[in-house]
Amino acid sequence: MSNLSVTLTANAGTIIQADGHIILIDALHEEKCAEFSTLSQEDLSALFQFFSYHPPELYITTHFHGDHYSQRLVDLARGSWKDCSFLFPAWCQHPYPVFCRNGVNAEMFPLPHEGKQYQGVLNCGYFLCCGDYHILTLGDCSISAEGAIKKLIAGRPVDLALLNFSWVCLPEARKIVTRVIAPSAVAVIHLPFEKDDVAGYRQVTRQCVASLTEQGIDVQILDSYMQRAIFHKRLIGPAAQAAIKNPRK
Repeated sequence: MSNLSVTLTANAGTIIQADGHIILIDALHEEKCAEFSTLSQEDLSALFQFFSYHPPELYITTHFHGDHYSQRLVDLARGSWKDCSFLFPAWCQHPYPVFCRNGVNAEMFPLPHEGKQYQGVLNCGYFLCCGDYHILTLGDCSISAEGAIKKLIAGRPVDLALLNFSWVCLPEARKIVTRVIAPSAVAVIHLPFEKDDVAGYRQVTRQCVASLTEQGIDVQILDSYMQRAIFHKRLIGPAAQAAIKNPRK
């Protein structure tokens, strides 16, 4: 079993590499929204050049906000990565498997977007079984969605959770992380790059991380272009191995 790595593109865009699989989540966007960061044309050119040699097998979109998604870029990716499958929130109608291929299984479930002004936005969470790893991503899920998150996880162990920084900084959100998600590791995302951090989100997040690490969770912050976090084999325990051998029907 190989290690699991997560590489940041920008904002909440991530590249997952595990057991020989490459999965992209919200990785391609070019619209700068509010104080958050996006990819420059130079960054995008470098990404497409890299993936011309190492194409992903799965591209996931959590929702269609401009700091997570670009129709132009996804169309370009679909034309360039012929063997890549694409998952979109519009298909998020039930929690059962919607993608299963070559050792990668992805389940999706509708989760409310954070903020009253975004109540009409379809945000989708995904539970991924990638080789020997269980990975959870919530998109911009509201911290009030404890019940929906429980339904997506369905009692299974979470080896790695990709979580927006608010899940680390807000006390009520941290309770859900520790009691409901209970991950072995967390990759903290949706932080602006240093030059864009006018609100000081990066410093506050670093101050709050100890609240999770003190409970034995491996927390790594991703806030720079192509920054990579590596999570080691020790993530997988007996409970996770049993769940992998006996997946939910």
